[in-house]
Amino acid sequence: MLNRADECRRRADECRRNAAEVTDDVLRGTYLDLAHRWRTMAQQAESLEQKEETKKASLLAVNGEDQFARHCPEGSTADMDPCSSVVLPLSAIGRRDDAH
Repeated sequence: MLNRADECRRRADECRRNAAEVTDDVLRGTYLDLAHRWRTMAQQAESLEQKEETKKASLLAVNGEDQFARHCPEGSTADMDPCSSVVLPLSAIGRRDDAH
């Protein structure tokens, strides 16, 4: 399965191929413009994917792999979408280990 960025690049390539095949200058320009827009979206998608990976990594760094395993349903993995299984440090819910 292609990720979002790969899918955008695939569509950009398709637009460039279509531009090479048409004889109408206006249509060619439209295809080339679309190809450029798909490439831009691919870059944006890659940026978002990198931010998501960074967010996952920082959640693991704050909470630790072991804490993730203790607080998530059985069968969950640390590479899950962080929004689908939120792990909070104890301080975020008003309790701290050193306060006991």
